[in-house]
Amino acid sequence: MEQKTLYPFRRNRYYPGKLLTSTDFQVEQNYTNNKRQFLNQFIFGTGIVCGLSVINLDDFSIMIESGVAIDGMGREIIVDSTVVKKLSTIEGFSDLNSDRVALCLKYREDETQPVYTVQKETIGQEFENNHVSEGYRLYLADTEFLQPSYEIENEFYTVATLYQGDSYKVDIIMPAVISCGNLVKLLVQIKCIVPTEKDFNLQAVLQMPSFTTQEGLNLLKIKTGNIHIEVGETYKSEYWVSAQKQENNSATIIARAEDVFIIENGQERMGQTGCQLRTAIKSVSPSALITNEIGRASLEMRQMGASKDYIKLAEFNLVRTENSYVIEEVFDGEIKKYIPLPAEDRIREEYSSFYRDAVTNSSNIQTKSDAIEPAQTSHRELLYASGICEIPLNADGKKEMIFYSDEILHGLGRGNVRVDIGLHYLKYDQTILANGRCTIYGEAELFHEEEELPIVHASTAVKMLNDKGSFVVALKLLKDTEVAIAELTWSAVKLPRADGLDYLDERTNRSIVAETATVSLKPTESHFFNIRFVNMEQCSLRYAITEENGGEITRDGVYTAPAKEGIYEIKITCTESPVICTYVYVVVQKRHDSQ
Repeated sequence: MEQKTLYPFRRNRYYPGKLLTSTDFQVEQNYTNNKRQFLNQFIFGTGIVCGLSVINLDDFSIMIESGVAIDGMGREIIVDSTVVKKLSTIEGFSDLNSDRVALCLKYREDETQPVYTVQKETIGQEFENNHVSEGYRLYLADTEFLQPSYEIENEFYTVATLYQGDSYKVDIIMPAVISCGNLVKLLVQIKCIVPTEKDFNLQAVLQMPSFTTQEGLNLLKIKTGNIHIEVGETYKSEYWVSAQKQENNSATIIARAEDVFIIENGQERMGQTGCQLRTAIKSVSPSALITNEIGRASLEMRQMGASKDYIKLAEFNLVRTENSYVIEEVFDGEIKKYIPLPAEDRIREEYSSFYRDAVTNSSNIQTKSDAIEPAQTSHRELLYASGICEIPLNADGKKEMIFYSDEILHGLGRGNVRVDIGLHYLKYDQTILANGRCTIYGEAELFHEEEELPIVHASTAVKMLNDKGSFVVALKLLKDTEVAIAELTWSAVKLPRADGLDYLDERTNRSIVAETATVSLKPTESHFFNIRFVNMEQCSLRYAITEENGGEITRDGVYTAPAKEGIYEIKITCTESPVICTYVYVVVQKRHDSQ
């Protein structure tokens, strides 16, 4: 990595009769450049000033939009126009060894405009480059091998490793200094370090003698539920606790090995050695504490944090073959670090005004259930679903024989659902001069005109699997039949509970419920699932499609149906409390424009 000393600063001293040489002019340039870069470092920091978005054009190519960045040494890097490149043509591509790579931007100088020199004693040096052009270069590097830099913000936190496994690492993080008697966030950070297909589950109990939870306990229970993240990604869970009102320069949070339970790669594991996280509690206001902690960083510490000479623009997941590659996914927004500029304060203030009424951190603080009023709802609409199922019969089906259908998902979710079964068949209709669909619910013998038709005469029964949202049909033949397959029409109806709740956390009466539990979409159509929070503050949600090829859903709950017709289930879970969840169902079917 390039090293450059900006200070101590030295400038020319002029006096009458001074002979100016190229060295003196170089000192003049260095003084101006170094002073500007020094101020860039300490006033603006390192990152992107504007632009430089990375867009995936196709499987092989990307576009980098124009923009400006400042590197760790305070140098301005300007990409003056949009750049389109194939990944394979970018410097460093041939040296890649992994499937997760980073696109980096670096400052570059090139000497240009050769001119004839006055002094030409040395043969071959008659020309010198007259200008220096400031530019940039792009290069690729394996993310895991990219040289890390010292981050000065790490000086403000204390970190303890709760667990280090084959595929995952768990850290607990808090500020190194905490204000007496104030709420403070304890962050549990889980990072996937090796690719794995298995979920990760963490349960732990932290002993906190100097801190209390909202319930007044000195024990904090951590429970993530099953989570799955890709290599290099990080899962974060926040817990808010109160610091004691007395100063303590050695406040300790303890995690004993026997209090840490892990499920990693399908195997149960206990904590390894346990850990201790140490912090200090000071009698100072939060604003003064933050100002003091940031300001106490020495010049040497800040210079260590400013040593990085590249700007990371994006990361890619690549699918590589023996002779080619495909860009599977581009990670842009979460990688970039933008620099807030004073010139944008007016825009920032105006934009921030849209969020002034938001309650800070309220969604992260657990509230006692006895202080919450029961939610009122007038949601009483009936939910319907229908479909056709077939039950294979023996070629010589005899009277009294019983046959069963496969398990059928009705799509109305769990709970009390009623299903009615009708025998479906075709009959020639004189009014339309064609076969028309008919369905008989109940006993077919009551319709004497149907006796000669190839119809299955049978009684039916339905077993509802309420907790699974499905049912099974039983069919008993009332007459012998030569029909090979009994075609049945089913219709289901669900009346939501009076309180409108689907799933409850029985200990706290907290739940989430979809405003529309079942939707009907055309293939490839999109829909947003609006979730109502009952007896709880709004929290972040996680969406998961429970079967393969069931469509796609974004992190913010926008579902896109697959091309194949069917009924698909989506599970929606509270990120902070996975026990609170609900299910929604999508009926994908082709519809005529008139419908």
